[in-house]
Amino acid sequence: MTHGSLFSGIGGFDLAAEWMGWENIFHCEYEDYKIQFLKKRFPKSISYGDITKTNFTIHRGKIDILSGGFPCQDASIAKQHGEGQKGLQGARTGLFFEMVRAIEEIKPKYIIAENVSNFLKVNNGKDVRTALTELARLGYNAEWRVCRASEIGAPHHRARLYLVAYPSSVRLQQTETFFSFLQEK
Repeated sequence: MTHGSLFSGIGGFDLAAEWMGWENIFHCEYEDYKIQFLKKRFPKSISYGDITKTNFTIHRGKIDILSGGFPCQDASIAKQHGEGQKGLQGARTGLFFEMVRAIEEIKPKYIIAENVSNFLKVNNGKDVRTALTELARLGYNAEWRVCRASEIGAPHHRARLYLVAYPSSVRLQQTETFFSFLQEK
């Protein structure tokens, strides 16, 4: 499997891909010190900086799994006061639309996205509906789950939203989930 990483941070998804035996083709990260870390840790991967200035069409049809933890600052519960939670209308969390552009350019088989669990509630749920609508427009179905760090033994509860999108051509029975479908294969 081939993997491309957006909003890569210090390479959490890239490391998981490596553990799975997938080939990390590229990562895309804005922060210079994180880019330097990624280049050192994943020297065979192509390194991109600013997602807004990156053309991903050279990867069209060559990436099996595209992952990205798009910025959460505008969806975080820490933004309850002051300017409030702008969600997808915010400058940071709104970079989700750059992820959509990258998906359009790359056309990966599968997509994994991560954000704060509050993304489900921002703007009365409108933002998550917008995200699902955008994925459907591109030909993907999606499932999501909120996971807490404590579920895997961490000493804190930090809840995160994980979304997996797959081609609409994958037909599941009404009671199936994509995760159960994969277990049967």
